Amino acid sequence: MVGLVLVSGLSFCAQVPLRVDARYMIQARYPAGSLKPDTVSPGGNSVSSNMPIPITNRRIVAKSLFANLSESANGVKIEFLNTGDKDEWMRAADGNMMAWLEALDGKEWKPIEYHQWSDCGNSFHRVVLPAGYEWTYNKIIPKGDWKTMVRWVAVRDKMKITSNMISMNIPRTRVSIPPEMAGHFEIRNNGYPILVPKGM
Repeated sequence: MVGLVLVSGLSFCAQVPLRVDARYMIQARYPAGSLKPDTVSPGGNSVSSNMPIPITNRRIVAKSLFANLSESANGVKIEFLNTGDKDEWMRAADGNMMAWLEALDGKEWKPIEYHQWSDCGNSFHRVVLPAGYEWTYNKIIPKGDWKTMVRWVAVRDKMKITSNMISMNIPRTRVSIPPEMAGHFEIRNNGYPILVPKGM
């Protein structure tokens, strides 16, 4: 599958062809709609219709925000649940929750997904996960010859919610952006992994 990455700024616009190849780092897509408007950070140029649903996995008894990661036939399944007794607000940009998968490389956790760069303050907002509700995501990760641990991370203010770790065999290249993008972009840590044009 071939797509196009569009990166725009106040005085910068660049397009590079992107071959969506899940053997390399791909864009983190965690669409999250909100059942309540955000009165604190009411941005969001784009919103998601992927609303949370009542929790279906009743085996989880923790009383807090909880992320459960499990292996699936084509990759992983992520269950992000609010098993507490109050609504919880999560960071998002244009309807996409600030979350990503990462893999353990030696002693260092490295992202295997990235978020797109934006200089538009109106892109950033929050989404609510009500008490007793969840979002569930299924992510494709091809099999590979690198045996490692994989986990899922989401950020809320200065706090990180981290899932359990699972052992997987994935491509070693998954910690790198596709070669055709490497000349134009790099990954930076902005509290979450972000794809930034070089020289910005």
